[in-house]
Amino acid sequence: MNHLSRFKKVFFLFVLCCLLSNPANAMVVDDIEIKDTIPAEGARPELVLNGASIRKLYVFAKVYIGSLYLEQAESDENAIFEDDGYKRMNFYLLRNVRGRRIATALKDAMQVNLTTQEIQGFENEFATLISLLGRKIKKGEEGILEYIPGKGTKVTTANKVQGIIPGKAFYNALLTAWIGEQPVNSVMKAELLGKKHVKKLTASELRRLN
Repeated sequence: MNHLSRFKKVFFLFVLCCLLSNPANAMVVDDIEIKDTIPAEGARPELVLNGASIRKLYVFAKVYIGSLYLEQAESDENAIFEDDGYKRMNFYLLRNVRGRRIATALKDAMQVNLTTQEIQGFENEFATLISLLGRKIKKGEEGILEYIPGKGTKVTTANKVQGIIPGKAFYNALLTAWIGEQPVNSVMKAELLGKKHVKKLTASELRRLN
């Protein structure tokens, strides 16, 4: 092997190692860096970012960046609902919002995905959620809804655990607002599920790539 070939091989291995060891692979949404992973803590394993998206009202009003974390990345919403592992939905607020308003908006979004009987069956859980989200969540703060297997929905705001709402069914009901059959926004659903909008290439574009 000549010196030039050896140098190329060493350089290639160096670049490959840098790429594989670089932790700065976080997604950036609206100039906000979204963590690729949530570190393991206690019984909870490391969670990976499944997708992230901006929630808007009236097209232009940006409310929050939602990011969905799972134990393993999954693009099938039904598989996410069926999975019994840890799940976590983070909200990075882009404006000041009262927690009660978020809880009410979630309930409104869930009503189109659940039956009247199911909604009525969650009245106590809704009341608890409104109570736990009673404070104003300020711009730049983060709210978290995390499912803990065997326990339920852990609600966190301003880095403080507000409480836990028992049961997996209620957490799945919350998730329908974003990844149910009728989500708050179809683009947001696709982005939370990690699905990309692939551009179709023309014949001339394909030839240029080859």
